[in-house]
Amino acid sequence: MTKRRILVLTAAAVLLTTVGFNVSANTPPVASFTAYRVRGADDAEILLDASASTDDDGQIVNYQWVFGDGATGSGIMTTHTYASFEPVNITLLTSDDGGSWHLVTKTIDLSLIPLAPEQSQATTESNLAVETPAQLPVTTAPVGNSAGYRAPEFELSDPSGELVKLSDFLGHVVLVEFWKSTCGGCQASTPILDAYSKNYTERGLVVVLIVLDLHLLTAQHYLNDRGYTNFVLLHETLPYTAGTLASYGVPGTPHAILIDRTGEIAFAGHPTSMRGTQIEALL
Repeated sequence: MTKRRILVLTAAAVLLTTVGFNVSANTPPVASFTAYRVRGADDAEILLDASASTDDDGQIVNYQWVFGDGATGSGIMTTHTYASFEPVNITLLTSDDGGSWHLVTKTIDLSLIPLAPEQSQATTESNLAVETPAQLPVTTAPVGNSAGYRAPEFELSDPSGELVKLSDFLGHVVLVEFWKSTCGGCQASTPILDAYSKNYTERGLVVVLIVLDLHLLTAQHYLNDRGYTNFVLLHETLPYTAGTLASYGVPGTPHAILIDRTGEIAFAGHPTSMRGTQIEALL
């Protein structure tokens, strides 16, 4: 056998090995959803159906929604009520049992979507199909409020009154900022947060603002007037000394916490001291 033929066969073997590895790699899911108006509803109540989402080599284990008005949700099917029938950006993030994910964002004109099919709407909220999340890796670090510690759990209300937990975002990189609309530093950091959200949401970043305004509506008006609609808004209520602010040892605003996919804090401090490369390293 000639040396040239040996080299060709060797190259072919390497190629087949590479292809084999690629074939065995986990294929990400494909997120897809349809929006409907809820039959008989007088307000802008919407049914969101993600049952068209697929995963060719496994199963989808988690469905996370960002409704575009500061509220979030989960489940393969969910309902949400908007303040008015206007266009809104709705995001669906799906994760599969192999650790891959896919995100899709659609601009939906709520005034133009069809009524929900009777069969779909007949499914009551208590019977909405919800996938059981896979056993995601969780940090074994002790709970604390600085880098290297597990981020303290919290449960706060979103603009719709739903309670949202930090653990709802396990498996995603989470950037939390303690924020107030009248805080000059917070106002300056908001465009940066918005850029992070736009650049990294499709790779698994969730940006959460823990609002310290006395009324959450004040913050909503400030953000909406400036086109900042991609954040998850949660409201910290008084007394601050007994709530999330205290558990994270927040010295003042703005204060940012970057949390990796396992729930461990990677950065804690003023947002101007954080760099996009730190986020990229976790994605």
